[in-house]
Amino acid sequence: MSQSALKVDGAAGHMPMAEVLGAMRDELGDLARGARQVESLLSELVARVDPDAAESIVTDAQLVDAMSQRLEALETYLTALRGLVPAHWELDPRPASALLTLSRVASRLVRESHADAPEDSGELELF
Repeated sequence: MSQSALKVDGAAGHMPMAEVLGAMRDELGDLARGARQVESLLSELVARVDPDAAESIVTDAQLVDAMSQRLEALETYLTALRGLVPAHWELDPRPASALLTLSRVASRLVRESHADAPEDSGELELF
């Protein structure tokens, strides 16, 4: 990380690196819980499917389980990293969050109130 991106002097817009990691951990935790809900839904749907077709669906559902596990593992990893970061390390996460297309995610990652952020569409996209 370049010296200009990492600050130790509490400059305006900067926040502790531990807080940035905590925000990322929280976001991954939310995603992991959502993936578990999708996994549960898929289990219910698989139970209703013709057993001959269920095998390929179960294989796809196992991908959701693997995704849940990976998200949970990353959440644990970020929790551990957060405890290792020196308290004086700070950075300004706003340039990175500006690259995100979901405004509420960007707001959460910089720990801003998202009351004024436009609502993410949340529209179901079927492929």
